[in-house]
Amino acid sequence: MTEVSRACLLTLQELGIPFAPDVNAGDERGATCIQSTTHRGERCSAARAFIAPLWNDSRLTIKYRSPGLRVLFEGSRAIGVEYGVEGSRQTSHAFANHEVILTAGAFVSPKLLMLSGVGPAAQLAALGIDVRVDLAGVGQNMQDHNDATLAVSTDRNYGYSGEDRGWRMLVNGLQYLLFKSGPVTSTGSEVTAFFNPEDPGGEPTIQLYCMGTLYPTPGSTRVPPPGATLFANLIAPKSRGSMRLRSSDPADAPIIDPGWLSRQEDLRALVAGVRFLRKLTQTKPLQRMVTGELSPGAHVISDHDLANYVRNVTSTNWHPVGSCRMGPDADPSAVLDADLRVRGTENLRVFDASVMPTIIHANTNAPVMAIADRAVDLMMGVQKLRPLKHRREDARAATQLG
Repeated sequence: MTEVSRACLLTLQELGIPFAPDVNAGDERGATCIQSTTHRGERCSAARAFIAPLWNDSRLTIKYRSPGLRVLFEGSRAIGVEYGVEGSRQTSHAFANHEVILTAGAFVSPKLLMLSGVGPAAQLAALGIDVRVDLAGVGQNMQDHNDATLAVSTDRNYGYSGEDRGWRMLVNGLQYLLFKSGPVTSTGSEVTAFFNPEDPGGEPTIQLYCMGTLYPTPGSTRVPPPGATLFANLIAPKSRGSMRLRSSDPADAPIIDPGWLSRQEDLRALVAGVRFLRKLTQTKPLQRMVTGELSPGAHVISDHDLANYVRNVTSTNWHPVGSCRMGPDADPSAVLDADLRVRGTENLRVFDASVMPTIIHANTNAPVMAIADRAVDLMMGVQKLRPLKHRREDARAATQLG
């Protein structure tokens, strides 16, 4: 852990946010070291964990740079997919013996459905797409953890400032190659905290990150000074966005409206989050390292000015969800049923973050893998596990009988 990360963790406790040994233990309140899927200095992706062991399995075929174009149907039954052939304008088809599963994420899964005629009928008809199933919820209910930042300069490098340039970059790269250690093994942010800046005893609304360098400014060629970037990440957004097709051409990117800050309470929460970040940098021991506030800047004080700042800098935390939400039969906006089947179709399901009705109050990486794991059980007809209490009773009964 870097010096600035350690100072941030201690300062959070100084401000009344307790240390939390494990934010996955049922109560995420508190400050802690960030957990990541890292082993011996290497990040373990879902592909490495689940696909690599099956690399030589004859049942697995992977097509690179071959984008999905649309789902193929016979009537209401999904029978396969059309996809682009790598390096050409040609297309090909893959057919399913049983079911077609979309796992393209919250942006592309709804796009594929709409290109296949499954979605809001008026939108699809306006683009010349034959409507197969009128599902108004496809592409709606978009949610994300958007954030706002506060950047400070420091009197020297306490983190990763300059570690990705020049001689330091070469040394760090060599250290990683030889020993799998050093700055290259870090995710950049090493400390996080879950808290509510408006109601310290209430449910967390903000997740804080501390990055031991200045977040790069797009297009800037100036070498940034030593510093740190703090993030206030909105984990319980009330705002909702949407997406729709730009055209019937699969090569065209969809039109995405994230809807960030469309609800006043989200703006208020992020303003409170930025105020907390400022207070954090003005409290020891972190204060001893800080030489000045670079953004929003000490002159930005009022709620009005901070709100304008938040509107200008808010951006994604890369957790888009909700655009093919599951829900009960009585919900006209629910795209999927309880078994993640696409309503109005047969043999078609979605197994990714788009299925979430409401975004969770934490990072989405592990929950998406849990969704996929449970979804496979549903597809294969595996019975749900009984509650833990009943399983313990069964085990005790078996022991007594044995």
